[in-house]
Amino acid sequence: MAASELRAELRYRDGETKKFTIKTENSLKSVISSVKKLSAEVSEVLTDLVEQEKSLTGRDNADSRVDGERERV
Repeated sequence: MAASELRAELRYRDGETKKFTIKTENSLKSVISSVKKLSAEVSEVLTDLVEQEKSLTGRDNADSRVDGERERV
């Protein structure tokens, strides 16, 4: 049986890409495990990217919200 793999690609604003590949076997349990690994890898890169952008804009967690609105006091 041929080897299987899961792939993901992250495309940055500047057009560069980062590719992720996780080898998996042909069973549901293996695919689920591989999806979790892939998700963790992508999440780590995205977290680093968010931290870099925060440092460039000088914003911290208290100043920004996911939906872009400030909290009302």
